[in-house]
Amino acid sequence: MKLRNVRLNTLRLAVDVAETGSMTIAAHVNNMAQATVSINIRNLEDTLGFPLFERDMTHGARRAITGVTDRGKPVIRHFRRVLETIEELETGEKQ
Repeated sequence: MKLRNVRLNTLRLAVDVAETGSMTIAAHVNNMAQATVSINIRNLEDTLGFPLFERDMTHGARRAITGVTDRGKPVIRHFRRVLETIEELETGEKQ
């Protein structure tokens, strides 16, 4: 798995989807189209080699997020820490 080419915005999207349970809400929060969020998450999961999110397949083409997978939970925690560290660095620079 090579994450060095993954953008920080994609990490933010993954954390937002995990926290809201919805790609639609994450898209709204990040002021982008839901399809863009979906594509970014799918590409991230392809890079990781496993799904981050559990999806409810009973909605046909609309696969609602039902939670974070067991393999995805520690990854989301790491993403959150990376984003928090960057925010701390940025805040420290402004002071």
